[in-house]
Amino acid sequence: MKQDLDLRYWQARYREYIEIVRGWSQRTVEIYTGELKGFFAYLERQGVTQLGRLSRSHLEGYRLEIFQQRHQGKPLAKATQQVRLTGVKQFARFLYRENYLLLDLAEGFELPKGNDSLPRPVISEREAVDLVNAPDTKTPVGLRDRAILEIFYGTGIRNSELRLLVLDQVDREHGLLRIDHGKGNKGRMVPMGEEAKAWLEHYLDLARASFLKRPDQNLVFMGTQTGECMPRGWMGLMMR
Repeated sequence: MKQDLDLRYWQARYREYIEIVRGWSQRTVEIYTGELKGFFAYLERQGVTQLGRLSRSHLEGYRLEIFQQRHQGKPLAKATQQVRLTGVKQFARFLYRENYLLLDLAEGFELPKGNDSLPRPVISEREAVDLVNAPDTKTPVGLRDRAILEIFYGTGIRNSELRLLVLDQVDREHGLLRIDHGKGNKGRMVPMGEEAKAWLEHYLDLARASFLKRPDQNLVFMGTQTGECMPRGWMGLMMR
């Protein structure tokens, strides 16, 4: 259908723009392009066959549809609404910048405000100590997990940054981690602190070799069975 071709074309152009021109991370690209599926389905129900016919009323109508959606009988969380509408807002602005739309429909398009509830309390210092002390450091897995927890606690680096960390990014002499592709594809140097540095060195010297499946592997942390990068959800499971 002509509509499908039009939507697929501009979705592909948009993906190329945020991935290559803007340099967004792969996960951010997937989130923003994925959120367009619901919007495109809404436009189809409204009989919009070309994105050139897109108007502000379509954005407002989609906002109302999201507001009325329910998940397990409850309204969607404000954060979920924000993500979905942010994806659409960015896409509409992209169409304007590409001169496909004459008006910037994103101008003045407000997103739902966050919840007024107080954030959940962070763990106490005692709980943090209990957490990092939990692994059995007499085993290779325990040494690996202790090093991971100490680095998380001591540096605040992101899940993906730690999972993809390679040996060349570790400056053992100065106790630094070099993050080459952080948020916004920007690099930075991160100090580890004495505890994190000490436990990372214990792991590298005493336990890392037991995870190697090939001598040329350069990941710092690897899964027990595969010897490859640990899946994204694994870190959350370990922390819980």
